Order: sequence, then structure tokens, then C-alpha cells
Amino acid sequence: MEASLWIHPAVAVVTLLLLGATALSKMRRKKYYRVHYSLASATVVGVIVTFGLAVNAVVSCDCPDDWPVTLFIHFPIALILTGLVLGQATMGVTMLLFGRKRRLLRTHRINARIILGSAAMVLVLGLTTVALLLLD
Repeated sequence: MEASLWIHPAVAVVTLLLLGATALSKMRRKKYYRVHYSLASATVVGVIVTFGLAVNAVVSCDCPDDWPVTLFIHFPIALILTGLVLGQATMGVTMLLFGRKRRLLRTHRINARIILGSAAMVLVLGLTTVALLLLD
């Protein structure tokens, strides 16, 4: 793997740490609202940048033609994760502007747990893909 392709995994790990910190800021007994909103904004930017870097890494990689199977699983789940994070941000901004409706808040909380599970899967599959590319 070329040195410039290591940018995507590095930014992805930082983004996943931001995602975890965002969730923790509101899933505890004491809620940190301003911290949550700041981290959430940074997380959305991080997810978009990470996805763009991933597309750039795949397009510009002078890698072998036979990609690891894990990449074909990692990419769609990462795409779904990106959509879920953007939906989560939309729900959060809607609640911030128009007030917290009970159903929307419940959906926001359930979606947060789904996002954390999806992020864990994307992380494991990404690390596996990098390991397999390094072995080639």
C-alpha cells in the first residue's frame, strides 16, 4: 500500500473515536448538550471526509486487481453507515430547531445504537481489509 493511502484509515479511526465520544456525551446520567452538538458536527464532517478519502484511495490505488473479499463487504456497510449518520444529524438538527418530539427522540436514540454497531462492523472489516492488502 502506498503511503498516501494510509490517510483514509487514520481519519476513519479519528472519526470513529469522535462518534463514540458523541454517543457517550448523551448516553450517561449527566448530559453534556453543548459537547454533544460540537462533537456531532465534527463527526458528520469526519464521516463525509472519510468516505471521500475511501473513494479516492480505491480509485488511485495501484493495488492488485484481486481486491480482498472484505472490501466488498466493508464498502456497502460504510455507505449505509454514512447514510445513517447523515440521517442522525438531520434528526438532531430537527429536534434542536423545532423541539424534541417524543417519537423523533426515541428514533434518534435507537438509531444511535444502530450506528455504533455499524461503526464497529466497519472498523473490523476495514482493519481486516488493510491487513489482507498488506499481506499481498
